[in-house]
Amino acid sequence: MLNAIRKGVSWLDAKLNNPLEETANNLKWLELELEAWLNSKERADQIKADMYYRDIQDIAKYKRMAIGEGGELEEVKNLPNHKVIDNQYKRLVNQKVNHLVGKPFTVNTNNKTYVDMLNKYFNKKFMKTLKSVGKDANNGGVSFFYSYYVAPYYDNNELKFKRFKSYEIKVFWKDDEHNEIDFFWRYYRKPVRFSNGSVEDIQHLEVYTLEGVRYYIYKGGTLLYDKLKGATTYSYLTYTSSVGNEVVEEQHLSFERIPLIPFKVSDIEEPLLKRVKSLQDGINTITTVFTNNMLEDSRNTILIIMNYDGENLGEFRRNLSTYGAIKVRNTNEEKGGVDTLQIEVNAENYKTILEMFKKALIQNGGGVDVTELRASGTPNQMNIQSMYYDIELDTNDTETEFQYSMELLKWFIDFDINYQGKGNFFDEKVEFIFNRDMLQDETSIIDNLVKLKGIISDEDIIKQLPFGDSQKLIENMKKQKEEQRHEVLKEYANAFVNNPQNNPQINNEGDE
Repeated sequence: MLNAIRKGVSWLDAKLNNPLEETANNLKWLELELEAWLNSKERADQIKADMYYRDIQDIAKYKRMAIGEGGELEEVKNLPNHKVIDNQYKRLVNQKVNHLVGKPFTVNTNNKTYVDMLNKYFNKKFMKTLKSVGKDANNGGVSFFYSYYVAPYYDNNELKFKRFKSYEIKVFWKDDEHNEIDFFWRYYRKPVRFSNGSVEDIQHLEVYTLEGVRYYIYKGGTLLYDKLKGATTYSYLTYTSSVGNEVVEEQHLSFERIPLIPFKVSDIEEPLLKRVKSLQDGINTITTVFTNNMLEDSRNTILIIMNYDGENLGEFRRNLSTYGAIKVRNTNEEKGGVDTLQIEVNAENYKTILEMFKKALIQNGGGVDVTELRASGTPNQMNIQSMYYDIELDTNDTETEFQYSMELLKWFIDFDINYQGKGNFFDEKVEFIFNRDMLQDETSIIDNLVKLKGIISDEDIIKQLPFGDSQKLIENMKKQKEEQRHEVLKEYANAFVNNPQNNPQINNEGDE
C-alpha cells in the first residue's frame, strides 16, 4: 500500500513539475526566462554602466547627514548639497574606444576587386556605428551588430547594419564558449499615445530564430502576439519577381545564420564599470564634499555662545551640523557672550585624495594617464610605449574579439555580394587590421625605419609608418616605380634609335 502511494506521488510530481522545453517556440518558458532576465544582476550591471556613461550616477542620491539625538544619523536639509559628477569613467571608455577604432581599420586581401567591394560597406556610417558598438561593448561587456534587409522587398533596398544595446539583447548560445547562437531576443520599451490622451510604455519582445522574427507584447507577465504583426514569423528577406504590376513569385529567404554579430571586450564579457565603479563614486564624493564645505560658512566659522543655554549631546551635534553654533553654560555665572572657532578646509588633502582615486581608476580600468604625457613635455617613443602599456594589454584582448566579430560580419557581406550576383567571395581570406590611435614620436620612428631600408622590403617599411593609409601609399609607390621604369625604358629606346652605329639604315646611307 505504501509503495503504491509513493508511486502515485512520484507520478503526480512528474506531471506537475515536468521540465519545460527550452525552445524559442515555448511561450511559457520564454515568459519565465524573460522575467528572470529582467531582474538579473547581469542586466542591471549593463544598465548601470550605460547610465554612468550618460552622467546618471549614484552621487545624485547623496544626502547631507549628521549625528542627531540618540546617536543616529539623520538628514540635514538646510545645508548646501551640490551633487558634483566628475565623469572619469566616460573619459576612460572614450579613450579605450578611440584607441582601437578611432581610426578606420585596414582591409588586407590579395583580391583588389573584393577590397573595393568591402570598402563600400565599410563607409563612414559603418565606422560611426562601430564606434557606438565599441562604447556599448565597454559598458555592457558585449554589444551587437544586427544585419538586415529593409522589409518587405529587396528590390530597392540594401544590406544594412544596426546596433543593438547590450541590455536589450538576451542570447541563447549553443556552446559554453559563446561562439554559436541558437536564437536571441530583443526586449525594449516604447511609449504609445492613445486616443484618450494617455501614454503607456509598451513592452516589446522580438524573438529571432533561423526561420525569422516573431513579435510579442509583454504585459502582466504574459507574452501576447503583437496585434499589428500577428502570429506570423517574418523572414529576414522577401524576394519578389513581377511582370508589370503583378507579382509572379514571392520567396521568403533566410541567412542560414542568425544575423547577430556580438562584439566583446573580452571572453568573460565583463562591463568595464565593475572594475572602476567604487573609484568613480569616490571621485564624485570627494568633489561633492569639498564643494559643499567651501560653500558652507558655518563649517569654516563655528559660533560658541556662552551662558545662553545648555544642551544635550544629540542637540549639540545636530546644532553644530545645522547651524554652525554650539551653546554652553559657564558654572562660574559669568556674563554671556559669543566666541568663535575657526576651521580651515585644507584643499591639499582633497586634492591628494582626488589624484589618488583618478590614478587608481586609470590603472584598474586599463587606461593611459595623459596628464603624465603632457607633464613630460616631448616624451620619446620608449616613454610613450611605457605609458600606454596598460591600455595596450586591454586592447589586445578586445582586438582579438573584434577581429573574430568582423569575420562573422564578413559572411553577411559575402552573402549580399553573392545574392546580387557580383561574385562568390565566401572563401576569400581577409585580414582586418585595427590601426590604433596613440601618441607617437614620429621622428624617431621614421629614423629607425630609414635604417631598415635594404634590410626589409619597402612595402613592409611603409606599413610601419605612423601616418597615412599604408595600402594607398604602397599602391602609389608601385605606380611611381612603374612610371619610372617606363621612363628609363623610353630613354634607352631613344638612345638606341638615335645612335648611328645601331641604325642599319643610317649606316647604309653613309656607305653610299
